[in-house]
Amino acid sequence: MSSATQVRSLIERWCKAFVASDVDCLVGMYASDAVFLGTTSPRMLSTTDEIREYFVRATRQRNPKSADVLELQLQDHGALVVANALDRIEWSDSQGPLVSMGRVTFILGRFDHGWRIESFHRSEAPR
Repeated sequence: MSSATQVRSLIERWCKAFVASDVDCLVGMYASDAVFLGTTSPRMLSTTDEIREYFVRATRQRNPKSADVLELQLQDHGALVVANALDRIEWSDSQGPLVSMGRVTFILGRFDHGWRIESFHRSEAPR
């Protein structure tokens, strides 16, 4: 299976795990030294525990209903792949349904046990 196919598969699994609020699955996709800049994070996160806390909080405060990649471009650099995407996330919270259009970047590294997210950044897309 090509690197591109494997990376696309990992991103699809990430979206499904996010919608399912499967924090263990999400955290398992990140390298132990990953750098994480989440949409609602006021600072960079760089430990597995911080990333776990972010997803626990994010999925409890807002109930994810869908997470879809609308556009995806991959740059394959051998042991690293950069994935840039535009996405759409639907949430539900105490105020009702919300839609978040975003820009997301995954930098994935190839490890003996497969691909892991080395760096992640997501921000709201300008309107």
